[in-house]
Amino acid sequence: MTDDIDAVSSRILEAALDPSRWRSVLEEARVYTDSSEMHLLVIDPSSLEIIENTVLFSHEAQEEFPEVAQYAESLMHIIGSPDWSIFTDNDYITPEEIEKSTFYNWADQYDGKYRAVLRLCRHKNFEATLTFLRSGKQGHTDDKTLEKINSLAPHLRMAAHIRQALTGSTVHLERLVESFEAARTGAVILEGSGGIAFANAPAQAVFKAGDGVSGSSQGIVLSDGDAMSRLSRLVSDAARASLTKDFQRPGGRLFVKRPSGLPPYQLLISGLPPTDPLLDPRKSWVLALIVDPRDAASPSAELLQETYNLTEAEAAVAHHFSNGLPLEQIAEVRAVSTGTVRNQIKSLMAKMGVERQVDLMRLLSLMGRP
Repeated sequence: MTDDIDAVSSRILEAALDPSRWRSVLEEARVYTDSSEMHLLVIDPSSLEIIENTVLFSHEAQEEFPEVAQYAESLMHIIGSPDWSIFTDNDYITPEEIEKSTFYNWADQYDGKYRAVLRLCRHKNFEATLTFLRSGKQGHTDDKTLEKINSLAPHLRMAAHIRQALTGSTVHLERLVESFEAARTGAVILEGSGGIAFANAPAQAVFKAGDGVSGSSQGIVLSDGDAMSRLSRLVSDAARASLTKDFQRPGGRLFVKRPSGLPPYQLLISGLPPTDPLLDPRKSWVLALIVDPRDAASPSAELLQETYNLTEAEAAVAHHFSNGLPLEQIAEVRAVSTGTVRNQIKSLMAKMGVERQVDLMRLLSLMGRP
C-alpha cells in the first residue's frame, strides 16, 4: 500500500488491462482515501437493472444490496441528478433523515454509514459509480478525503472506460472479463500522438523479445516497414476520429512478420470511444492489443454457442476467423462461397454486439483460453 498518488494511479491504470486485479486496486484506493469499504455499482439507467455489484469486503452486504436498493436515497439521487460528478451525504440528505433512513441504518451494520459517490462512466446503456464508504465512528467525508478522491477520479474514470472498451459489451461483461483474465494478451494504451502511456506485462515481454515488435518513447515500433506505415495510419485515424462526435470505433487489424520465423503477431488497433463526458474531451486515446498465436488459443465452439447463441456454422467461422484466416481461406476450408462467409461474419457481429471486424477479432481474442 502507498500514499503516493502517482504510484496508486499507475496501478489503477494497470488494473484496467487486467480486470482480475480490480479488487486489489479498490483496496489501494480505499486505504489512500481512508475509507472503511468500497462499492462498485453498474446499473442500466433505463430499467434500473443492476449489471454489476461489487462490495470489497462484505459478501453479505453485496448479496443484500439489490433488496435494499429501493430504499437507497443515494441511488435515487444518482437517478434524479443527470449531471452530477461526485457527491457526499451532505449534498442530498440531512443528518435527521440519515438517522431515520432504512438504507443508512442497514449500511451502518457493515461499517458503511457515510459515503462519497464518484461517477466513473456515463453511457446510454449503463452508469458506473464507485462509493467510498466511512463508518459511523469516522463520520462524514471531510475536505481532505474529498480532495484525495478528486485526485484519483481521472485515473479511476480512465481505467473504467478502458475496461469497458476491452470487454465491449455490458450484456456479456462478466463472462468476457473472466475470459480476459485468462488470456495472455498484450495491451498498450497509446496517446493520440502515438506515444505509449502504458503497456501491460505481456506487451512488455513482446517488446523485450524484439522479434519484430518493440516499444520506445515514440510508441510501438515494427521492423516491417510496410506494417509500420499501416500501424501509423491506423493509430492516427483512430486518434483523430476519437475526438469527433461521429465516432464509429475506428481501427483495424494487421499482421507483423517476425524475423525469427515464428507465426506473425496480430495487432488490433481500436480507438477508445469519447462518449463518456467525464473524460477529458481534449485528449484522444488508442488501444493496441498484441496477440501471439502461440499463446492465444481460440475460444471453443461450445463457449461461443453458449455465450452468444451462435449456430454451429457461425461458431466454426468464428474459430477460423480468430485464428487469423482471411475470409477467402475460411470459405475454402468450409467449402462455401466467400459471400456466405461474409454473411456469417455479419451475423456474428450482430449477435456479439459489434459493428466492425476488428472489434469481432478483439472479442474473440479476449475469449481465448491459454
